[in-house]
Amino acid sequence: MREQRRHQRIRFNILPRAGIGQFGFAGPGELANLSLSGLIMHSLTKPGVDQLDLSDVTEIDGVGLDLCRIAVEQHSVDIVRPSACVRAGMARRIALGC
Repeated sequence: MREQRRHQRIRFNILPRAGIGQFGFAGPGELANLSLSGLIMHSLTKPGVDQLDLSDVTEIDGVGLDLCRIAVEQHSVDIVRPSACVRAGMARRIALGC
C-alpha cells in the first residue's frame, strides 16, 4: 500500500491568530493551506491562472479531477494538453455524471 501523506495534518476549528513582525513592528498574519490543493486554489484565486498544462501528469485521483473541474467551472481556466490519464479520468467522471 502506498503512503498517502508524508506529513501529519493539523486542522483547526477556528483559525488561530498569527502575528508577523520585525524590528518592533507587527502586523496581522494568516495560516495558509500548503497542500497541493491549497497551493492550486491559492494560484487560482490570488495571482490568477489562465491555463493548466497537464501533459506531464501520470496519475490523477478524484481530488485532482475535482480541482480541475473547479478551475474550469469557477475560475475560467483552460486545460491545455491533458495527458492520457487526465482524459481518461475526465471521461469516467462524465460517464458517471460526477
